[in-house]
Amino acid sequence: MIQFHKYSSPEGDAARQAAIAARQFFWGQLAWADLQLPEKLPPNIFYAQEIVACLGMERACSFYNLSDEQYFFYLGFVDNDDPLPPYVPAGVMVYQPRNSGFFSVIENLIVASFVARLSNKQLVVDNTYQWWDYEQPFDDIFRNSFTLIDRLPNDVQAVHFDAMRDFIFGASEDYLLQFYKFKLMMYGKIERDIRRYYKGELFNVERAGLVFIRGGDKAYAEAPVQPYAHYMHDIDALARRCSRTVVLSDTYTVAAYARAGTAAINITPIDHMGYHHKYGEKVSCLPILKNYLALVDCLESVSCPSANLVNAAHWTRSNDTFNYNTYNPVYRYALI
Repeated sequence: MIQFHKYSSPEGDAARQAAIAARQFFWGQLAWADLQLPEKLPPNIFYAQEIVACLGMERACSFYNLSDEQYFFYLGFVDNDDPLPPYVPAGVMVYQPRNSGFFSVIENLIVASFVARLSNKQLVVDNTYQWWDYEQPFDDIFRNSFTLIDRLPNDVQAVHFDAMRDFIFGASEDYLLQFYKFKLMMYGKIERDIRRYYKGELFNVERAGLVFIRGGDKAYAEAPVQPYAHYMHDIDALARRCSRTVVLSDTYTVAAYARAGTAAINITPIDHMGYHHKYGEKVSCLPILKNYLALVDCLESVSCPSANLVNAAHWTRSNDTFNYNTYNPVYRYALI
């Protein structure tokens, strides 16, 4: 579930309050007659995606006068038959990553790359300080996806973290359409780099429906608890569509609890205790790469994209055109 409640009160933020109310309606905790919605969708794409998806196709299209195509756009789908044209950059822009989790870093690098592209520039990544908290060197993994530099050029234009994210959250539909296509293109490169680098054993998820459930620090710091019945509904439905149903998490006990009472198999290694990010403490990212590839390779994922890992995998699954998930109505967020 998305990070609505844990950091600050939504009081005074009408868009955030509307998104929370829409989720409560979706969970059956608020009646349609009691749901207070803005007349127009919030300009912030994060809240707009949440509201539209939680209302469902019939109500969202009727209330906000959306076309079917617009509805699926808010769920995170885009027709990629006409991808972005190639371009020849004239100069560079530099981005200084913030210290964060694996796919949080990747998501922000993609945004920075898109902003640089709009300026007809190539993105270069400042590698003069410690921002990567993993044992495996970043440039060993992503040698074809991103360009690192160990010495900054003079008078270079920078991509600023807050400004680039504010731009995406408030972007017009035209820019968002371009950004969607850019993300699909970038995750194609990222997947190829990860597959080239990762030499370990893979999870057996062929023909499997997969439910990934976040654990570790995010489960405690951000994600409010959602009705357990929603998990059960989707696991049961997966069993009817797929020959195998598996549950995966970065915390073994979380996955064990989620699959209890179902026919799903917990494929989480028993020694996985969840990822807890600590600045300056380098850990192996190989389990993250393995989980990512499982989410990409499974027949169907009904996992929550509020986890950057899941969101990344869902953007990598470029051929997906429908969301079967009933407890996470947004298939992939533009940005989280």
